[in-house]
Amino acid sequence: MLASTAMLRCFNSVVFTGVLLHLVFPAFVVATSDGKIQQIADIPPAHMKTSGASEHIPDGEAETSPWEQKVTTDIQKITDQTLDVSHGVQNRDTHSPLSSSDVLSITEAFKTLSEKVERLSEELKRQKTAVVEGFEALKQTSDKMRDELHDQAERSIEFHKTASDRFDKIETSLQESRQSAESLNRIETSIRTMAKSIGYSNSSKAFFHVENITGLMNKVNVSGYAAIWSDSFVINGYTAEMNFLLARDGSTVWITAYLTFCAGPHDVFLQWPFRMDYDISIVHPKDPKKDVSRALRGDTHYDVCLKTFEKAKTGCNPPCGLANLLTFDSAENDGYIHNDAITVGVTLRARAID
Repeated sequence: MLASTAMLRCFNSVVFTGVLLHLVFPAFVVATSDGKIQQIADIPPAHMKTSGASEHIPDGEAETSPWEQKVTTDIQKITDQTLDVSHGVQNRDTHSPLSSSDVLSITEAFKTLSEKVERLSEELKRQKTAVVEGFEALKQTSDKMRDELHDQAERSIEFHKTASDRFDKIETSLQESRQSAESLNRIETSIRTMAKSIGYSNSSKAFFHVENITGLMNKVNVSGYAAIWSDSFVINGYTAEMNFLLARDGSTVWITAYLTFCAGPHDVFLQWPFRMDYDISIVHPKDPKKDVSRALRGDTHYDVCLKTFEKAKTGCNPPCGLANLLTFDSAENDGYIHNDAITVGVTLRARAID
């Protein structure tokens, strides 16, 4: 009888321990004053509050992960086994002695229960560790992404600054290039103007391309003559001009070309009066052998062309040359006129007249 009483006390102690364990389960039991085990209430799992939960989660909205479902299943199994033990104790007469087999059964049942609770505890620890490690890995990944974004932002700022500096330099270079191009254009214009003004001082030949021959002949038919002057040019350092003249003599129209000297920038370096031989020519556009050329000797024509050969103070001297070089009909019929234009020229001879 004493052994039975001791076992019953031990059982009550174990049941009290089970009550504490049932605080985390969907149902719990307590021992009454007469030593019986009584089930107080069934608490639906979906309405239980776990540690860290702060509000009710409806059954239809509760979601569980696979490991949470496993833990819930283990808890339900332990709860069922605890209730089986409790019901077995309630159905037994408390005044009846417990046999050794009953004690062993109860002991084995609670041993099994203890082992399952221990496994459940270990599983919870593992899950907790996995969650902590997962959050730690997530934190490390987040920190790494934040650092990478920070680095990208710094590189973007540096690239923007570098690109802006380079664009500024390119813009500056373009402005300098435009200024240089404008300077070159001004220099080229100046050179062209100078060349037009003074020509090429080492040249011994010059040509005057006379256009609109038809228009000049219309003037001849009205007034009997037509004349046109060339622009100034430089030949062997002398600034000169050529004069082209169409003049009617009876029924014939003659072509005449004259040369005159003008005041120029190189006059102080030249021999005056002019005393060189030169040729006045009408150029054939296709056959050089057909060029019409007449020579004018400085010593022979000096007296006749004196006013032409003197150094001009301002402007140009009166022209001097050879009249009646070629008839207009010959020029027209023999091909000297091409595209309504004709070319006359002057060539200075290298020999100077002492």
